[in-house]
Amino acid sequence: MMNNKEYDEMIALKKIKQGTSTAEDAGFEEPDFEVEQSGGDKVKNFWYHHKWKVFAAIGVLFVLSVMIWQFTEREHFDTEVFIAATTLEDGNEAYYKAELADLDENGIGLWFATIKTDGSNDQFTATNKQKFIISLQTKRTEYYVLDDDVYAFYEEQLKDSFVKVRVLSNEFTLYKVNY
Repeated sequence: MMNNKEYDEMIALKKIKQGTSTAEDAGFEEPDFEVEQSGGDKVKNFWYHHKWKVFAAIGVLFVLSVMIWQFTEREHFDTEVFIAATTLEDGNEAYYKAELADLDENGIGLWFATIKTDGSNDQFTATNKQKFIISLQTKRTEYYVLDDDVYAFYEEQLKDSFVKVRVLSNEFTLYKVNY
């Protein structure tokens, strides 16, 4: 059984539900959901609700800062030379920089690729062939040093755009690209 107070509340709620009365008329007070919190409680509450957003923002900022740092710290050469041959020996970088020193005084970037023209298509050769083609497509490299075998292998595609500059040795020739 209901007591009088519960009965009166039930009647008041029904009147509010029907729209014939309001909460203020029935004597109900609006609940106060605002709770006074100290600074530490506010921080705990924020961390509880937003910690994954904070972690994501820190991650994005870290990745962006590393990308910007790498972009600004990389070497920017005035002239880039792509050297492609069927066989390349280690330690030839100083030789090529000395041979090509007249192209630019501010620094030459050298890119090396060993391209086998004997029909083998192993992973290493396929990657270097792609590297060679991409360097042509991006129009980033102005000069190419090719040996006779590599030039003969790509002659059909290169004959219109490559201009012979000079012969560096018995095997290698310096070409300038007309894009």
